[in-house]
Amino acid sequence: MTRQAVGSATAALTRSLLVGLTLLWLVGVVGSGFVLKRLIDVKSDDEMQESGAILMSLIRHTDDLLVTAAVMGETRPPDGSGAPHHRYVFQVRDATGHLLLRSNHAPAQPFDVPMREGLIDAPPWRVLTLAEPATQRWVHFADPLAERRDALYESLLWLMLPLAGVLAFAVLIVYRASRSLTRQVQQTALAVSRQDPQALGML
Repeated sequence: MTRQAVGSATAALTRSLLVGLTLLWLVGVVGSGFVLKRLIDVKSDDEMQESGAILMSLIRHTDDLLVTAAVMGETRPPDGSGAPHHRYVFQVRDATGHLLLRSNHAPAQPFDVPMREGLIDAPPWRVLTLAEPATQRWVHFADPLAERRDALYESLLWLMLPLAGVLAFAVLIVYRASRSLTRQVQQTALAVSRQDPQALGML
């Protein structure tokens, strides 16, 4: 076996290992992305349901929606205080669908969702609908889907960076191992050629 043939064989082996490691890395990232998305959705839905339950409790125990708005913090911030981050928004509607109350950052038009309890995606929102039969009021509690998407991308980024470092380290190990294997094969071939040149031709 000539030096060129040995080099070609080790190069092919190195490429195969690197492609395999890269594919394994990509599969791991994609699989982790699905798991992370599921976890983020479950956590966000739980938080939204807890906040929605608090709002429903206020509506259930007071007939004055202005009191509800004040308790939920629907007051204009003082000048110069900066624009606070608002994640959740809500709307309160009557049995006919008329909008009775909304948070400052909620859409002016009612959410385009069915008037039944449950969670539903209504881009760009994830909307939780709750009903209060005693007052015949409906509450839509909404979470922007962009928040969840940004959280997923950030989590994937911090996951991919360490894995990319591991992949780079694996590439270095494979490269050094292939170089070492090439030298060992060449030394063996050289030793055989010195003892029996015909045997080297058979390799």
